[in-house]
Amino acid sequence: MIDWDEVFKDASWFHWTGITPAISEGAANVCLEAIQAANRLGITVSCDLNYRKNLWKYGKTAHEVMPELVAGCDIILGNEEDAEKVFGIKPEGFDAAATEGEVHAASFQSVCTQLMARFPRARKVIITLRGSINANHNTWGGVLYADNRLYESRRYDITHIVDRVGGGDSFMGGLIYGLLSYPGDDQKALDFAVAASCLKHVSYDYLANDEITDPQQGIEKMTYIETARQQFGNKAANEVDELLERNAALFAGGELSEEAKDAFFTAVTKAYLECKEQAKKAYGRKK
Repeated sequence: MIDWDEVFKDASWFHWTGITPAISEGAANVCLEAIQAANRLGITVSCDLNYRKNLWKYGKTAHEVMPELVAGCDIILGNEEDAEKVFGIKPEGFDAAATEGEVHAASFQSVCTQLMARFPRARKVIITLRGSINANHNTWGGVLYADNRLYESRRYDITHIVDRVGGGDSFMGGLIYGLLSYPGDDQKALDFAVAASCLKHVSYDYLANDEITDPQQGIEKMTYIETARQQFGNKAANEVDELLERNAALFAGGELSEEAKDAFFTAVTKAYLECKEQAKKAYGRKK
């Protein structure tokens, strides 16, 4: 028997995801114990619905198991597929396959209100909004519903995606941080969560770069670096990376200025010519 009082000693927040109860019935039962203990101790409970159909293999479905777990949550995070697949809740008039990158946040207020009606303990419901243009280019944003008000984040264009894995986890980590750090400012908490997740898609390095205050700026930088890498190789990418590090002031409003763009192409051309010259020399020596 787990001593939950000891486990949760000094804790103020407990978070779980739909992965845990999907793994096994035992894991689902322990997750429920933890949620109930956290409720008893007055600890905030959050969840990421995170539906993964291929994990539910032990004889029970998410539709059977998840409602009792989510009923104990104060904060609920999901996307339109999670809500539909697990609870049969979906936004009116929305087709994810037809978004072409254009996701209208207001369409998801109905999902939030339906989830709150189903789970009255919930104080906030958050929906992540992904518009898929192609595998390397997505739009990204989110909405947060609380106190009968819908908060919308800005929409980011994420180009040259490095890895989508962990996008939801980084969003939730950012959201928990935001809600704890900016009490009473749900807009700021949502904006922080979206920004943290957005940068996770493209680069780990920029999360630790104090010079970047605008996530779109970080994405813009990464786009130029990855474009150079794809077209001319690692040397060109490194050259552009160094250029942008030395000239952070060239950015204005999250986008490269014309001066910065000229410098970028100059750097790429220089790196390309150097690589070409080195290749000629190497080929000559082989002959």
